[in-house]
Amino acid sequence: MSMIAAPLRRQVLFLLLAALAAGCAAPAARSARDGRDLAGLVPGGTGAYESFLKDAPGGEWVRTELFFGLSRTPGPAVTEKEWSEFMDGTVTPLFPDGLTVLDGRGQWRSTAGAAVSEPSKVLLILHPPDPALHGKLEQLRKTWKERFGQESVLRATSPAKASF
Repeated sequence: MSMIAAPLRRQVLFLLLAALAAGCAAPAARSARDGRDLAGLVPGGTGAYESFLKDAPGGEWVRTELFFGLSRTPGPAVTEKEWSEFMDGTVTPLFPDGLTVLDGRGQWRSTAGAAVSEPSKVLLILHPPDPALHGKLEQLRKTWKERFGQESVLRATSPAKASF
């Protein structure tokens, strides 16, 4: 091999490694609708998410959404009367400061593997980041599953800023 071949091999190797490293870079988060760069608005993005929250009006809160399926197998769907009783007797005493209930329609896969579509209620609670509330939220989920024979109650929790 000549003296020129070794430096050329190093350059080719360097270019190959650089191309591989560039391919490993994560693409920027983009809105599916209009292609805007969302990296600054998502956790783990460019740090602008934290800045966005810092600059938003209001205090630091936690947003928790609970998704309650209304179908029962076997048996009839949970009625509005039963939902109202659950709200009055279980939810409101645990979260008397306020919440929002939304009607929905959900779809999920059962443990048996079947696709299930059913009416649902979404409970949206904005609350302070108090660890004691975790137990109350889990109590709601457990009570619903036991009372109405549900496999699960989806819980989604995320940081939020809220002003009233």
